Amino acid sequence: MSVPLNVGGWGPREGVTAWAFAAAGMGAAQGLTTAVVYGVFALVASLPGAVVPVAGRSVRAVRGRLAARVAAAAPVVVPVVVPVVVPRRLPVVGQSAP
Repeated sequence: MSVPLNVGGWGPREGVTAWAFAAAGMGAAQGLTTAVVYGVFALVASLPGAVVPVAGRSVRAVRGRLAARVAAAAPVVVPVVVPVVVPRRLPVVGQSAP
């Protein structure tokens, strides 16, 4: 069994970026700020994808309620008129018509 060390990359990304910026001489604070801003942008960019499961769940719930109402309602009998075509007796070749 493994133990998660981060959630969504938060933590290691900031640590490595702060270390890399400090090693490059730009300052750990600037690296940390850059990593946090990048993480926020990534989170905001992924939010539209959350609409799909939420919308799917609500559609399934509405369909379930509608199906329950239909099942609880009395059965509806709809008369169906089917035209019946009775073919005429056609004369056989060589015989006269009656």
